[in-house]
This record gives sequence, structure tokens and C-alpha cells, in this order.
Amino acid sequence: MRIHRALRSSVTVAAAALLVSSITPLSGGAAQASCPVLGGFGGNAGYGTGIVPKSDDGSSSSIDVSSVFPNGIGYFGSTFGSIYINVNGNITFEYPLSTYTPYPFPVTGTPMIAPWFADVDTRSEYGSLNNIYYHFDTAGKRFVITWYQVDYFAQQHAPGTNTFQLILTNRDNVAVGDFDVEFRFQTINWTTGDASGGSGGFGGTPAQVGFNAGNGVDYASHPYSRTSS
Repeated sequence: MRIHRALRSSVTVAAAALLVSSITPLSGGAAQASCPVLGGFGGNAGYGTGIVPKSDDGSSSSIDVSSVFPNGIGYFGSTFGSIYINVNGNITFEYPLSTYTPYPFPVTGTPMIAPWFADVDTRSEYGSLNNIYYHFDTAGKRFVITWYQVDYFAQQHAPGTNTFQLILTNRDNVAVGDFDVEFRFQTINWTTGDASGGSGGFGGTPAQVGFNAGNGVDYASHPYSRTSS
């Protein structure tokens, strides 16, 4: 895995890039995103035909990633051939995660990549909106996951929704199992679910952004994670 130096915090693995689009800090209103999500992948919203079941605190089943990562995903000394997409804004490698209140990194036992770890709630029906889509771009050697106009708990569509994306790109040309991580934030209108102490989408324990190795040591966390900013 390749890690952006600016987000390195107690990280000892070798080189490269965690790419995080910049967003203006939230202050009770929508964030201005500088990096729209990628589309054109088919499906009813353009973000792929794979859809994570609608739920509160649910997850996908284990998703085989070998079509894009034939040598697996190398993550802090372990190699994984599948992932779980968790409704609450993250992916895990060893098991699904239902935790809805984000905890600070590092933490032991949960290897995770978290574009927006917070209490997402996709139960409400809004057509193609409020869904989590995924797509294997075999030509581009990318796995793309899009949280598209998602609500926060409990099924709140106000003050607005969040749209963000996680892209994992194969970099076997650098080293076997290596990959790039890219976070894209198109629209961010809330940081916190009601069960995490939030009110109107803010306050309480806000979202965690970054990644966690699961060894209690290696991690990276966006500087505004779990803050009111």
C-alpha cells in the first residue's frame, strides 16, 4: 500500500499515495467539495451494477476482488482476496463491521479503510439515491465504491445527504499486492448520526476519515476526523 506523506501518522510501511480530495471544513452547513465522484460505470445511477443491501449498520457479503487484484490486496503485511463494504462509510478485510459511532485510529484487530466512517442509514427509498454502489473497472484495474446521496441515522434526509467515493487501484507494477487509495468527496452535508450524539447531522462524535492497519500502531487519520470542523 502506498501512503501520502502528509497523512502519515505512526506509519512504517513503504512509500506511495493515499489520495484524499480536499473539502472545506464543515460548520453547520454543506462542505464544498473539490473532487466530484467518478461515474459512467453503468447501473441505474452510473456508479455500477453492484449494490450493497439497504440497511442501518449492515454490510455486503464478502466480495471477491480477484478480477482487479489477481495477486490480492497487500495491506500491512497481510494479503486479502476479498473485502466487505460496510454501510457506515468504510471497508474491512477480515469481517463485516456494524459499528456506527466512529472510534479514533489506531485500533487493534480491525484492518479498515474509511472514506467517511459515520452512521449512514440507507433504509429510506429515494429511487437511485441513498444507495451504495460498486464497480470493478477491469480495464483501469480499479475497484470503485460510491456512497451516493446517503442519509444519516435515523433515516434523515435533512439538512442534506453525503456523496463520497473510495477507489482502490492495482499497482502490481510497483510491487505485488501494492495499490493506491483515493477518497473523493462530492457533497458533504452531515457528519454525525443521531445515535452518535448528533442533532440535525452535526455535533456528537463526527466522522472518522483515514485508514487503520489493525495492529494498534499503523494508521493515518484526516486532521479534521472526529472534530466539529
